[in-house]
Amino acid sequence: MVEKEIDCILHGKVQGVGLRIFAKKEADRLGLVGYAHNEEDGTVNVVAQGEEQKLQEFLEKLKKGPYFSRIRELEVSFSETLQDSLTEFEIT
Repeated sequence: MVEKEIDCILHGKVQGVGLRIFAKKEADRLGLVGYAHNEEDGTVNVVAQGEEQKLQEFLEKLKKGPYFSRIRELEVSFSETLQDSLTEFEIT
């Protein structure tokens, strides 16, 4: 199994709306590892590792976000190599 990594920056109404918890639940459901982190500029950074098909499904969920979020823009970069060897999905 070839694992890939995505690094996402979510813009819009993304902090204080449960987005990081939403990302963790979806990542756990799909068997992905990584993290979700609030940035000082009001964005949320999400890094996830796993099978490409699962990552694509995860991205579709992130584009919608939880009920109270408003995703204005989603910047995504794919990588064939993994930054770190992560073991679970964490909220940081």
